[in-house]
Amino acid sequence: MWDNSVINLEEAMTRVLGHKDMYIRWLDEFFQPETFNYVNSAFEERDHTRAHWAIHKIKGTAGNLAITNLFKSAMELDERVKRNDDFDAMTHDKEALYAIFEAAGKMFRENEDAIEEYPV
Repeated sequence: MWDNSVINLEEAMTRVLGHKDMYIRWLDEFFQPETFNYVNSAFEERDHTRAHWAIHKIKGTAGNLAITNLFKSAMELDERVKRNDDFDAMTHDKEALYAIFEAAGKMFRENEDAIEEYPV
């Protein structure tokens, strides 16, 4: 079942001017394991600059694709990274961000037809 609080199709269709195939392709490209690799490696290396870049990229893409929960979570973690918070203290938030990423990706993959059937 599609959950608009996770991915807001109304907002998304407005942003992509109703181009459903293009939107599906972008979601498919975004919801790949590699998307999160940069965040993980930046945390492993304890590199605030790289972590900010990686999380900021996820935040921007999630915002553009109307992935609401992911955008909000990435925004919060990005603020902590920019303040140079300790990586150990941010690990829980990074894991929560990844869980939201995975859940949104799963919802998309299991309900892709909801996008195709969405009225524009």
